[in-house]
Amino acid sequence: MKNKYLFLFLLSLINVNFFSITKSNEINHNSFELISLKRKNYKLNCGSNKTVCKISITNNYLYINKIKIKKAQLKNINNKLLCKNEFGISKCFPGDMKNIVYNQITLIYLQEDSLKAKRIFIKDLNIANELKKDLKRLIGMDSI
Repeated sequence: MKNKYLFLFLLSLINVNFFSITKSNEINHNSFELISLKRKNYKLNCGSNKTVCKISITNNYLYINKIKIKKAQLKNINNKLLCKNEFGISKCFPGDMKNIVYNQITLIYLQEDSLKAKRIFIKDLNIANELKKDLKRLIGMDSI
């Protein structure tokens, strides 16, 4: 009789442990899933000659044409609006906002122990905002 109760007691302990571990794993697995950034592709103008370049952003990398940049290599991102005025194109001032030509984003990154910079020129401000949001998600910055 004692063996029967001991057996039932041990069996109940095993069941409780097994189901609590299973439930715990389900909760841990589902509650800590990372939101992944799907690969985003952009076709923009890069460099002082504004040549066409392809930019792709994934969870851990930024690709500019075929250059692969890890998010840890990105050191700074600058954003500037460029306006057309009587002298050509220069930084926008409060009175010039109706003459916006480009949103210029400058990426500063570390490559082979030296800092590099890549200027990106975007005519469409909606695309510029989308790119800035994707860059922000990539590197986890609060503001660009």
